[in-house]
Amino acid sequence: MALQSRFFTSLTNTYVVINNMSFIVLLPRRQNKLVGKRCTGCYAKLKAQGVQAIRAKQVYTQCKQCQKAFCLDCFNQKPVD
Repeated sequence: MALQSRFFTSLTNTYVVINNMSFIVLLPRRQNKLVGKRCTGCYAKLKAQGVQAIRAKQVYTQCKQCQKAFCLDCFNQKPVD
């Protein structure tokens, strides 16, 4: 399913359609409780350092496009697909 967003450009007075935009959303609640996941970026960094990956940040947000959990810092550093 392709995501589409429309942005109005004032320079050309037209709409620009952007497909497959990546943005962050809150994880859905289960039984009216917040369900956290470990940040994918922090988990990978800690695992590469040999530190217990269980110490990765607990987050409540995920990328809408790839459905992976990210903290805001790691999401901004994520490569564009």
